[in-house]
Amino acid sequence: MNPMVQGCVLGLALNLSGLPLPGFAVQTLDLIGRAALGVGLLAVGAGISLRRLVDISAPLALGVLIRPVLSPLLFLAIGAAVGLTVEETLAGSLIFIVPAAANGYVVARKMGGDASLYADIMTWQTLLSMALMPALAAGITRFF
Repeated sequence: MNPMVQGCVLGLALNLSGLPLPGFAVQTLDLIGRAALGVGLLAVGAGISLRRLVDISAPLALGVLIRPVLSPLLFLAIGAAVGLTVEETLAGSLIFIVPAAANGYVVARKMGGDASLYADIMTWQTLLSMALMPALAAGITRFF
């Protein structure tokens, strides 16, 4: 079973039980949570191959374009259709332009997925979103 699903089910069960966690458990889980992003990014970095990054395939191109390009454009269209304010449109668009989560790489490795492809997609998404984010913010504030 997916470890992310297991963690969510366990967290939901603890939350719904109403039982408070002991202080040491809260502190320990907080430390683990803070370290998780850094460790996940290190794992993705270790999975990157410069040779693979320049070998653009259809799955790579599609994965790169969906999150930082198509998702914000879809949000802009929906936001315009429902009449969102400039601030709401900007906030939503910035949420959709960020790259995929680093924990997906760890899950892909753990569950036998194509972790190398995920690392490549995430790398290109990060580079593309860094370039597109200021342009998106400037465009929204100018045209909306």
